[in-house]
Amino acid sequence: MVKPRPPTMRTNWRYISARVVPAWYRPDPREVYYAVIDAATWMWGDTGTAAMQPVVIEAMPGLVVIRCARGHEDALEMALAAVTAVNGCSVAIHPQRTSGTLRALRRRVPVPAPEEEEEIVELKGESYRILGKSGQKVDLVKDGIKKQVSLYVTQEDLEE
Repeated sequence: MVKPRPPTMRTNWRYISARVVPAWYRPDPREVYYAVIDAATWMWGDTGTAAMQPVVIEAMPGLVVIRCARGHEDALEMALAAVTAVNGCSVAIHPQRTSGTLRALRRRVPVPAPEEEEEIVELKGESYRILGKSGQKVDLVKDGIKKQVSLYVTQEDLEE
């Protein structure tokens, strides 16, 4: 039977919270992982990415938590800045904070507000989900099998 490693020999992890833009995008953790791995491999190669050991811990609208090996936080943050799309949808990932424990990270990073009930709108025979309203501008999204389709319309367009 193999004995567990003592704490001094275990890998030290760092946790990075990152803001996802646009905030309404619902990231799939697996797809975010693939996008981060692609960007890290493009920047640092297979060896650098393997040493970094990035893992997506949590993904929610507007926020992603990623784990990496200690000493590679800066390299991972640069790779996050290089991410331009996740699963075909244009997305930017902006690192916010880094911490040694998830508990400290969650204490310092504000959790996005829970989503309200979704409003569904019919437009030209298609159904869209309302993401947000600001003044006369209304952001709509249609979830498809291959990718999300975004529309930006005005309040007048919805009334017609």
